[in-house]
Amino acid sequence: MGHIHVGYDDHNVVTNNYIIKALDLFLSVPLVIMEPDNRRKEMYGNAGAYRQQPWGVEYRTTSNYIFSSPELMKWAFEQVEKAIEFVNNDSLRFTLDSYSDSIYGAINKKDIKTSEALISKFNLKVLETVTV
Repeated sequence: MGHIHVGYDDHNVVTNNYIIKALDLFLSVPLVIMEPDNRRKEMYGNAGAYRQQPWGVEYRTTSNYIFSSPELMKWAFEQVEKAIEFVNNDSLRFTLDSYSDSIYGAINKKDIKTSEALISKFNLKVLETVTV
């Protein structure tokens, strides 16, 4: 499983929800393009999948593909950092509400066109060539 754990002080449901939306945007939207077809996605990995934890939140949308090479692990870590920075910026965080439907649709439908539009809009990093 490619779950990502994010812990923080004074964790709460509202902030957890924004963290998950940001992780969907920064990790799972680019993975629509980057990740090879994955049978796991037929049953798991829908947008917004998470579990609340005593320390914060466990993001459950990504597969273990993000751990399949050092380059992908570095990319995933950087994307998590960017997502957290996004959530910590009040003016940016609330834009996630406006794009939730597009983000969910891109991930759940593996919609490349919508993913590319979101990648362009938010200047998201996509790895072109990954050696796995």
